[in-house]
Amino acid sequence: MLVIYPASLSGSITAPASKSLTHRFLIACALAKQPSEIINPLIAEDTAATIQVLEQLGVDFVFQQNGALTVIPPQKFSNVTTPIDCKESGSTLRFLIPLFLHLQKEAAFSGSQRLMERLDPNDLQSIGISFEKSENLLKVKIAGFPNQLTMSDSSSTQLISGVLLTAPLFNKQISITVLNPVLDPYLSMTLAVLKIFRVKYTLETNPASYTITIPKNQNYIPTQIKVEGDYSQMANFLVAGSLGRGVTVHNLSYPSVQGDHRIVEILQTSGAEISVGDSWVSVQPSTLKPFRIDLTHIPDLGPILMGLASTIEGTSSFTGLKRLIKKESNRLLSTIRILNQFRVKTVLSDDTLTITGQSAFPGGITINPDNDHRLAMLVASLASRFEQPVKLTTPKAVDKSYPHFWEDYQALGGKISWED
Repeated sequence: MLVIYPASLSGSITAPASKSLTHRFLIACALAKQPSEIINPLIAEDTAATIQVLEQLGVDFVFQQNGALTVIPPQKFSNVTTPIDCKESGSTLRFLIPLFLHLQKEAAFSGSQRLMERLDPNDLQSIGISFEKSENLLKVKIAGFPNQLTMSDSSSTQLISGVLLTAPLFNKQISITVLNPVLDPYLSMTLAVLKIFRVKYTLETNPASYTITIPKNQNYIPTQIKVEGDYSQMANFLVAGSLGRGVTVHNLSYPSVQGDHRIVEILQTSGAEISVGDSWVSVQPSTLKPFRIDLTHIPDLGPILMGLASTIEGTSSFTGLKRLIKKESNRLLSTIRILNQFRVKTVLSDDTLTITGQSAFPGGITINPDNDHRLAMLVASLASRFEQPVKLTTPKAVDKSYPHFWEDYQALGGKISWED
């Protein structure tokens, strides 16, 4: 249990490395023929799960004294016959299912019950994967990947990214048509990673879809790559800074391949005073106004933007809510529950959520973030509006993506105490 006291954040911190990019770089480096080096990788529960799974395939990881990580691919990947433990990492599971099926045609993956619930059977079926799923185990099998795939990105793009990362190894060209007229930022990030490792592809856009084609028998070229800072995590401190006394975050590239860099634009739209440099973003407090936002392509920003809206007098609205449902929690309903505990008025109707903000939250309550890292960070980010302390269960949920969150929070002036 953690007690969070009323406090306004101010100061500067350095952003941790992007979780999304670290996952992709780990896999790309593992698929190269020679060692590569990742500078500033994120080591958290989710990325550690990806490292451990790749180690089962025979990939070696060597940490250097300067914090860089050398990734050494095997001469030949190992055949894994025991269940592959993905812990609670949806990225690990979805990214690596296609790779394992390419290497050995069938595999078994284990993980938490919630992880298995998050996996959409329709996504597997769209690739031609047959499967058996139980509470903590997923068995998958495929006869072979078809040359042409048609997939939806409505619930998640991670399985599509998994196919894109594996496709260069195929002995045949593969084309993936995604049923969406707009290229998703997470898929754009995956394509950017392929480009860094000199993997060739073509992108063809159509009125209702786009098609990515990857030629056969390609090699990932070994490289040295630095992971930029994580906008998904830093959105919490940028919002807290706009509500507090100003925060500057270093190690943030702007613009960025991360779709969540849109937090800068959204804060500006709501009236925040934002300054941007080559590798930093700074926000100062100002009077904010309600906003409207579609979360379809930025679902990880959903909780903190809903939290921001809850502090702004007037009514803000959100659409594109579907991807929030199958996260570490049902992130949509869990966020609404938390805001309702703060007596914030919310109205959910179909795919639209409206939030009427208020200037202060009563506090004096205990909040369960459903063991969801983003919800734990959301609660802390609103502390400048607390009238009384708030207790938070499962505060260690942040270890999934940001192990040093509470240390950074205190460095910016956040006030907390731990209870047994």
